[in-house]
Amino acid sequence: MIIATAGHVDHGKTKLIEAITGVNSDRLPEEKNRGMSIDLGFAYHDLGNGVILNFIDVPGHERFINNLLSGFSNVDLGLLVISADDGPMPQTEEHLSILQLLQVKNCIIVLTKIDKVNQKRLDNVCCLIKKMMHKTIFSDAEIFHISNKTSQGIDNLVSHLKIIALNYHHKEVKGNFRLSVDRRFLVKGAGIVITGTVVSGEVSVGEELIHSKSGESLKIRAIHSQSKKSKNGIQGHRCSLNITGQKIAIDKISRGDWILSKNVFFVTNRLDAVLSILKNEKKIFKHWTAIHLYLGSGNVTGRIAILGSFSINPGEKKIVQLVLDKPVHAVFDDKFVIRDISSSRTIGGGYILDPFAKKNNNTNFRRFRSERLKLISPNSSKIV
Repeated sequence: MIIATAGHVDHGKTKLIEAITGVNSDRLPEEKNRGMSIDLGFAYHDLGNGVILNFIDVPGHERFINNLLSGFSNVDLGLLVISADDGPMPQTEEHLSILQLLQVKNCIIVLTKIDKVNQKRLDNVCCLIKKMMHKTIFSDAEIFHISNKTSQGIDNLVSHLKIIALNYHHKEVKGNFRLSVDRRFLVKGAGIVITGTVVSGEVSVGEELIHSKSGESLKIRAIHSQSKKSKNGIQGHRCSLNITGQKIAIDKISRGDWILSKNVFFVTNRLDAVLSILKNEKKIFKHWTAIHLYLGSGNVTGRIAILGSFSINPGEKKIVQLVLDKPVHAVFDDKFVIRDISSSRTIGGGYILDPFAKKNNNTNFRRFRSERLKLISPNSSKIV
């Protein structure tokens, strides 16, 4: 089961993972010097009987939202971490919104630093948290009181996570192999290693795949799955792939690229999608607004063409076409988040309807929108 932390900077996410796993997921020297996560961190906790908790530690600071969104892709459970001394903060609410937009099914509240406050403050913060969660899909989320300093409450949290993991219904492994790259590096004597979460399908040592950005073929030399050497990597697992290829170089691989089965190798810069705008947005979202699209572990700029009308009100959901400045890989039902063009504010998110969206070649754009809407969604009235 893949678990991602969420929450405001300095609320104790990294220390919480260390308390559970014994691993400090801050791996970069700059992170250790500054005492805050900048990039994604990873740690594992083996519960026995083949059950492994995969932790992704995401940065809380708003400047590293790109790294955060990379970590939130394809997770099973969100740990929303809130410190008892600060209470819910701006990034807390934004991360909560992102978890919902990406349709993460489960969420647990972890109230940290309880050793720093008295009971009255603790009760007040719990009331604020319940009020914040009330109108979300996680209104019944349990709250665990934790002290990373004294380890109070850690055992209770781990026991709860174990129950969830043992009862978790893993999706059937199906479809073509797809992995969205979140890290790449060189290993002496091995060569290029890339890491990411397997979104669909399965891959084995020796198989040939495609690098999405370059279109070049590559071969799998070795696989580590769930932090252990393995013969294969399957859907829902964190994997590192040791790859080789005649025309594959590390400087050609970036976060957000995909490693794909040949059957699903395609890229596009037009995607039909369902877009929901957050309820707390202050303005009406207008047709052809410039945005940052976050999809998989990557992001790209583009514009939104609203197919049903010329605007979307806060809290509304409509069918749109994503017109992107650079081609991306996506398939039906892939989840995404949009932020404003300066990437300073999360606006909304949704899922892909058609990765092969048609370009408007008709001067009568109103007619094109109407025809396209009927084509991609016969039951559009239920969605819009």
